[in-house]
Amino acid sequence: MHKAIVKYSEVNLRLVKKRSHIERACPERRRREMRLCFSIHQRNSVLQILVIGRKKFSLAILAFVLFSSHIMSQTSRTGILNFGLGLSQGFMLKYDSRPVFADGFAEYYADEHISIKGSCTLLVADRVENGILKNYSGISFGAFRHFSIGISDLSIGIQPGVVLERPNLLYANWNPELQVTPSLMLSATYNLFFSRFFHFYLSVSQCNSFYRGTRYGSVNTSWIGFTGGLGYHFRMKK
Repeated sequence: MHKAIVKYSEVNLRLVKKRSHIERACPERRRREMRLCFSIHQRNSVLQILVIGRKKFSLAILAFVLFSSHIMSQTSRTGILNFGLGLSQGFMLKYDSRPVFADGFAEYYADEHISIKGSCTLLVADRVENGILKNYSGISFGAFRHFSIGISDLSIGIQPGVVLERPNLLYANWNPELQVTPSLMLSATYNLFFSRFFHFYLSVSQCNSFYRGTRYGSVNTSWIGFTGGLGYHFRMKK
């Protein structure tokens, strides 16, 4: 009987120790559980925000596409006159020179596939000290072929013209003078007609010209330029 009581007491003591150990470990376990629950809640909140933002973005894109399609379905581009004015970053084809031009254009759509375009270019500055061009201004006029899908319009064209230019060269007892030289511009342009009166445009052009008559032959003043911006257009005939 006495042995049974002692054994029972030992079992109770072990149970009490185990219970106290569990009670001491419980706050730490609770903290871990709370951190885990907070992490899961935070992750779910972020996922909900991403899902909502994605839905709103998709709805905005859909509304823009429907709005643009409605605008362009009401009118064709035949008879439209558009304008653009901006800055063009140029790169000389032969020299280490990066001129910046102010350029503008006016373009008339004779029909859905053909347009007549006039462009003008004026040297503003050069990103390289002592660039090859000292003076440069030109005009060109030509035709473009258009490939249109919805509100997008891609065109390629050729524009012959003339350039009034002078290279930045110094020779003993001789300075170059302003000279009118022929030029030939090749261009590719992308237009996005997103509204009734405005459109975005991106264009890359190569203008070929030569300044002739120096003591060492002709100076290649050809360059390739990149430009883009917001254009304006309106309909001249229905």
